[in-house]
Formats: sequence, C-alpha cells, structure tokens
Amino acid sequence: MKNYKKELKKLGRAFQKTRVFMPISHFDKVVALSELKQNPAKVVRLSKILHKPVLLTSKGQDVAVLQGLDNYTKTAEELRFVKAVATGLSDIALGHTLSLEETCKLLIDES
Repeated sequence: MKNYKKELKKLGRAFQKTRVFMPISHFDKVVALSELKQNPAKVVRLSKILHKPVLLTSKGQDVAVLQGLDNYTKTAEELRFVKAVATGLSDIALGHTLSLEETCKLLIDES
C-alpha cells in the first residue's frame, strides 16, 4: 500500500509539471478567491467591464475563470461556428458532398 501511495504522489507531481494552462497574459485581471469572497459583485462587475474572463487563484494556483454572460455567450457561439466549419471541411475531405442540382432537388422535395 505504501508503494502505491508513493507512486501516486510521483504521478501527481509529474502531472502538475506537465499540465497545460492558458497563459496568464491572456487574462487582463487575476483575482484571488479571498478577494472574490469579500466582494463578489466587484469582481463580476470587473469582468463585465473588461469583456474578458478574470482568472481566479487560490494560494497562487490558477483554479477557475470568471466570465461575464455576454462574453460567455459570444465565446460559445464562436466555438459552435468553428466546430461547424471543421465538420464541413471534414465532410468535403471525405467526399460527402452534393452537387447544386442534387441540393436543389432535396430542398424542393422537402417543401
């Protein structure tokens, strides 16, 4: 059992060293969780004003991101668009395409 705990500890340290984080430079503001606890409205307002996510930290470690609803909605829409484009490009690469005539026929038949 002790060997298992040692190995788990080693893996944990290795994982911490290899985790990929968004660079802090991407964030205009970094806020400690203690500050968020003291004045949550201020931090939320800050996120809305900046129109960018705020990085939350605890004991110097990145733990979460606070994002305004407008910014989140915009980001989610952009992600859906990028996924749709990737799906379309993949379909083209696989030859899953229709000619203009085939498309028009399908659209007319659905009406």
